Amino acid sequence: GLVMHTQQPLQEHDIQQDDPTPWMCDWVQSEGFRGHAVAPLITDGRSVGVLVVTTREPRLLDEGGMRSLLLMANQAAIAIEKARLHQEEVKGQTLEKELEVGRQIQLSLLPEAPPQVPGWEFAAYYQAAHQVGGDFYDFFDLHGEPHRLGLVIADVTGKGVPAALFMALSRTVIRTTARNGPSPSVALMRANSLIVEESQGELFLTAFYAMLDTHSGRLVYANAGHNRPLWLQAGAEQFQELGAGGTLMGAFAEIELEEREIDAAPGDLLVFYTDGVTEAMDADNKMFGEKRLRAAIAAQAGASAEKVLEAVVGRVWAFCGDVPQSDDMTLFVVRRCPSAT
Repeated sequence: GLVMHTQQPLQEHDIQQDDPTPWMCDWVQSEGFRGHAVAPLITDGRSVGVLVVTTREPRLLDEGGMRSLLLMANQAAIAIEKARLHQEEVKGQTLEKELEVGRQIQLSLLPEAPPQVPGWEFAAYYQAAHQVGGDFYDFFDLHGEPHRLGLVIADVTGKGVPAALFMALSRTVIRTTARNGPSPSVALMRANSLIVEESQGELFLTAFYAMLDTHSGRLVYANAGHNRPLWLQAGAEQFQELGAGGTLMGAFAEIELEEREIDAAPGDLLVFYTDGVTEAMDADNKMFGEKRLRAAIAAQAGASAEKVLEAVVGRVWAFCGDVPQSDDMTLFVVRRCPSAT
């Protein structure tokens, strides 16, 4: 509604520190204003300000004057709201551009392409739930270790910018530590100590790190609380899990990790993934699950690593339908090519 009142010129002692109309102070008195009318500026049911009309002589607004004042107040409210929305749009566009830059930087931390190793096939897939995410994977040669390849997959708790920043730190620390040559368990334990020392937040990560001898097929690995990769041996119907004792990284300064090894024979298939794959949801809030993952892999067991990857990703997206992605999704497949006959 409209408020209209008149008053005598204000004296200095009349103005209190908590006066609800501080705009009535010195400049009003110096100009000799004696009355004012106040109309609220309302948009979408909320107040965005007031329109104040002052007069030098006390007077009451008639009905026409009141309508004119309310009309001006309405137009002012619309103009203010449009300006606010424009500012928010500009801020949103700026943030969008910054996130896109962050996304490009994050993608640059991932391998440009899977390794090209005679006798082996590698295929990888990564999709963040938002523009940036907390999953990562890595392939790298080990210093002074010909025919040995480092394989890492990890998942940071949380999503978005905080997870992406923690991902960048963790990826760099793990890669630097692992490439110096210690065994997988030692590498992850050292990396954990550095991550705890360097990080200030309360984010953690699960990680799986393996050293693959591409000549013998020996895979030595440690698992810091990550989803267990699946191993399907050539001609076998049952999967084996690459499990090993260990806890997640970033929570405790000292952790203990078990180390295990397997021998991948020609025709064997290894699938590494994050929980964004198995926990993908459909419209009924059902998870994709490990059973469907295994079925998708088994259906392409004799195919190339790329075909296996495409089959799994295709099954996941078909299962989810139009449901928005809720978590980062990372997957890579390693296949030892069958022996020539």
